[in-house]
Amino acid sequence: MASISSSYAASSAPYPSFEFSVVDRDCGDFPLVVQAFRERIAPIYGPQETALDKIGRGSDRLCEMLYDNGIAKAIIVYKKAVNQRGALELKTLALLNPETDSDKGYEATLIARVVKVSKMRMADYIEVTVSSEKPEAFTFFKKNEFILHNSTPDYYKKGATEHFLYRDLRVAPIAASAAAPKPAAIESRLFQCTLGKQYIQQIRSGTKTYEGRIHSGPFRNYRIGDRVTWFAGQDSVTTEITDLKVFKTFEEMLTAVGFKKMLPLVATFELAAAAYHTIPSYTDRARQSGVVALGVKLITDPVIDSAPSAGTKRARA
Repeated sequence: MASISSSYAASSAPYPSFEFSVVDRDCGDFPLVVQAFRERIAPIYGPQETALDKIGRGSDRLCEMLYDNGIAKAIIVYKKAVNQRGALELKTLALLNPETDSDKGYEATLIARVVKVSKMRMADYIEVTVSSEKPEAFTFFKKNEFILHNSTPDYYKKGATEHFLYRDLRVAPIAASAAAPKPAAIESRLFQCTLGKQYIQQIRSGTKTYEGRIHSGPFRNYRIGDRVTWFAGQDSVTTEITDLKVFKTFEEMLTAVGFKKMLPLVATFELAAAAYHTIPSYTDRARQSGVVALGVKLITDPVIDSAPSAGTKRARA
């Protein structure tokens, strides 16, 4: 079992007794991880045996236990590798005994550890998802510099909304203040993407207000407020992303958003769904990655160069 000292805790002085240790199935404290997952996570997300197996083997994720004077107090679980969006994925952050330990500084120490690990791995972001059934967790992450990316109903559990949040590690934390400047994390970015000419015309006319894509590649990196130039040959329109919702299937997306907002000239829901399924490989890719509905608002006079700049990101379906 590899032991990792919490050097940042020592520098912050109040918690010199804290220490982190990687926990796997060969560790004597692994049953505490199993208990935490079964009692606190399974009721929200369902059976956790697959996740526990991955943690036990250390296959694609690590679990670190926080000890206070040698007593296990909390866990964090995160993916080993930074994803294609440049983010470290935080899978779990939990106290073993929240009823007695919620006011002892452990959660702040866990966040500090995740930030340190992320920076060691050269990540630009930390990503985490939180269920609407845990509003206190949502509030906790928001207080710790996390920004809401999008919220998707019924994503993991029928009747529950999953909130997708991220923390931008490229900007320094700012003190809460009415005069505080807008952090770089929510500034508009520019993307470029191909789109059928007829859909460009529909966006321009205002009849098409949503665009549907596979939730993979650069489309996983889009955020509300970003700008996208959609182009077909020499024809193009630039839009601002006003909404972003992730779904498991095209049918769920079309039902929630309304198929006429996405494909205004299609007569029926069934034909709208078929329009996506007939695109080569879209059905398989949707099954693997889910789909995303992007709210698009036409920008009538964008101050954007006609040629892509070095900071412009291009995407294809």
